[in-house]
Amino acid sequence: MKFPALAFLSTLAIITCEGTCAVNQRSTGVGTIDACVPCPDGEKNKKGDLYAQFTYCDVPCRRNEHVNGAFVCVSCGVGTFRKEGDLPSEGVQTSCDTKCTGGYRGEGTKCTACLNGKKNKEGDDPNTVTLCDGENCLVNEFSNGDGSCSDCPVGKTNKAGDLATTTGTVPSTCQAPCAPDSHGDGNGLCPKCAGATLRNKGGDDPNTVTLCDGAKCLVNEFSNGDGTCSDCPDETTNQAGDPSDTISTCQECPGGKTYNATVVATCDTTFCKINEFVSRNKCTSCLSDGSGSGTSTNDKDDDASGANTLCDALCAPNYHVSSNKCKECPGGKTNTKGDDSTGEDTFCDITFCAVDENVVENTCTPCTGELKNDKDDDASGTNTECDALCAPNYYVSSKVCKKCPEGKTNPKGDKSTGEDTSCAITMCAVNEYVFDNTCTPCTGGLTNDLGDPASGSNTVCKKLCSENEHVTSNECVSCPNGKTNAKIDDALGENTFCNATLCAVNQYVLDNVCTECTGGKTNAADDNAAECDTKCDAKYSSSVSVLPSVFALAGVSLYMV
Repeated sequence: MKFPALAFLSTLAIITCEGTCAVNQRSTGVGTIDACVPCPDGEKNKKGDLYAQFTYCDVPCRRNEHVNGAFVCVSCGVGTFRKEGDLPSEGVQTSCDTKCTGGYRGEGTKCTACLNGKKNKEGDDPNTVTLCDGENCLVNEFSNGDGSCSDCPVGKTNKAGDLATTTGTVPSTCQAPCAPDSHGDGNGLCPKCAGATLRNKGGDDPNTVTLCDGAKCLVNEFSNGDGTCSDCPDETTNQAGDPSDTISTCQECPGGKTYNATVVATCDTTFCKINEFVSRNKCTSCLSDGSGSGTSTNDKDDDASGANTLCDALCAPNYHVSSNKCKECPGGKTNTKGDDSTGEDTFCDITFCAVDENVVENTCTPCTGELKNDKDDDASGTNTECDALCAPNYYVSSKVCKKCPEGKTNPKGDKSTGEDTSCAITMCAVNEYVFDNTCTPCTGGLTNDLGDPASGSNTVCKKLCSENEHVTSNECVSCPNGKTNAKIDDALGENTFCNATLCAVNQYVLDNVCTECTGGKTNAADDNAAECDTKCDAKYSSSVSVLPSVFALAGVSLYMV
């Protein structure tokens, strides 16, 4: 019979059992196997964390760090080393390794002594695999495969360089001399002599390149006379084909050629640079002629291996050619070209001075101060002078700039070194008048004609009346009816008067206006339109035509309507 209470206790014991997490897991503290979770990437943990205890994973110590007494990763001291991976959570204090001493090398975890008396300087990292000096076997040694090398047996040879270190090393062997009719290839092998005509006495070292008797040396090799060929020394070359059983030599490059070992050593033709010429198969710089009058030049690419060449003599700037010689230009002349003295005669050009320059001893010299000069003075001629230019409204009198009189002007900058000049009278514009020799605008509606001379006395503006006006007390007044004034009177002058209008023949006065007679009537001329009205006369018959004359003689006017 099972008791429920016992079953409950059994279940409780399972829940709270003291299980532990695996390596690189931590516990979340929930008390069951579900409490174990993986450590985050880059973190680690020893196994054994309890289900019921909340734990953390560790970040492993980095290279050259160790766990100190407080179980924290700290840096190794100077000159010491430690591989990465120490875990502070293990509760174990670690220490750093010191660097390897002289004669020892690093083996990945510790320092190991160099073998066979090999040497090594101190300072190798014990946590890194390093090599001692000379741990590759020397010439005529073979590797034992255990980090040591031994001498080849008598009569056998081996090239240097067999690996002697212990890690993964395969033992090596020495080689016996080559048999007859074979030769050494330099790699420990003895290939047969090629071709039916080639022979060899035997005994060649397989680790040295040898040749069979009658074999030819290659390009840039010379024969030692014993069936072997050797490389030409530096700066020498040789054609292929020297017999290996006859001593031969390599040669230096001949004159005019340059040694070139870029790919296969050759003697290349030397081509001279610009301004160099060939002298005895050497490129030589073109030189000055020593007089300063020119230099010698030459185009590039003269062949130094060929015949001698020459430079061309070119004249210096400001020299010209005369009878195949460079001669200096006369004063005031220039020549910018490098004329060839071997050619025809050349000439220099006249120098023309710029504006505001004058000639001083055939040299264009800037004018000083405020002096001026026109351009194009001939520097090859006599000296010239700069001019003092008169200011505006000044004129020249006996080589001196003098101010224009009042009312006169001179806009030009006259040259004081030239002939005498004069100022022009200033003429006032229309509606201007002269006041203290100055043209002054009229104001207040006044006017004036064009042309008052400002150099003269003062003038006044005018107040001009209109046609058929006259002046009364300096005012323009209209002419009375029947009177006119054709003149344009100046109201600022004296009083003026209008003239009576006299009617023409056959006109009469009506309201101060001359009016034409009508109906065949007539009237004598000169009725005064400013006076009373007049009338035209009727036409009289011949019988009474005498009456008007009679009345006229009597002083009686007879008006007929």
